Amino acid sequence: SAYQPTDRNIISLFKVDENLSHDKKQIVQFLKKFIKESDEKTRSSFLRFCTGSDLPIGKITIDFISTDGFARVPIAHTCSSILQIPTTYENFLTFRNEFNNLLSSNVWVMDMV
Repeated sequence: SAYQPTDRNIISLFKVDENLSHDKKQIVQFLKKFIKESDEKTRSSFLRFCTGSDLPIGKITIDFISTDGFARVPIAHTCSSILQIPTTYENFLTFRNEFNNLLSSNVWVMDMV
């Protein structure tokens, strides 16, 4: 079903500018690989982080920021479904670890009332 949080359904939601620099293209590849390797719980958390919903609805616009160090963290704007990802990840392992830490922390958790 199109409403299941499968890797294919989630990746199909990504809206990315076609004219990206090499660094930004690499970050998009890291993101796709992260989604493909994630379990369903992590994929649902990713969707909730980006859109406020556990279900794949609407596009997720991928945007880029150049933060580094402790400030380097993906930022989601759930109302407009925009995900801002730092372009300063040197490799996939760092990207995956930081994204997993973010999604598993309770810092960003939202509960609908």
